[in-house]
Amino acid sequence: FSSFYDACSVLNADDEKSMNISPEDLEKVKGYLQNITDILPKGLINLTPKQRKSNVKMCDKNYAFIYQGYNYSILTPIIKPKYLSSDEMGIQLGSIDDLTGILNRMKVISSKLEDSILYQGGEVFKKALTIYYTAKSAASRNVSGAKEVADAMKKSYPGHKAKPKVDKDTE
Repeated sequence: FSSFYDACSVLNADDEKSMNISPEDLEKVKGYLQNITDILPKGLINLTPKQRKSNVKMCDKNYAFIYQGYNYSILTPIIKPKYLSSDEMGIQLGSIDDLTGILNRMKVISSKLEDSILYQGGEVFKKALTIYYTAKSAASRNVSGAKEVADAMKKSYPGHKAKPKVDKDTE
């Protein structure tokens, strides 16, 4: 090879698990997400960290308790304080069911997106490491352009710490 750049161009960039989202599909997804964003905020709430910490928590374990309270508010209205509305409780429970269904579907999508990013990122990181180590090796053989590539990549290598230079006169 006449230079390091020519050698790198020979590397096979095809990976059977590589993803490529067409620009058209990417625009569709962005449009769908915008539609979801436009529809949902009407009833969504942003809690502050303090509100999250101090608020009574709704979880799977107390779901039955909440439904039981709602049912008893309807079946035995004498025990329900006047300021509580069974209708409002029903609306809130319906909202919880609806939002939980949406959230669960979004979690599946989110998990697949995270896994895809993790996988693709790992694959491309391994390839970048291959370029880096190949550049270092080529630089040790004085291949044209390799030292510049190795030095530039060394600066941006995450977690890679340059060894401190030891001054022979201070030893």
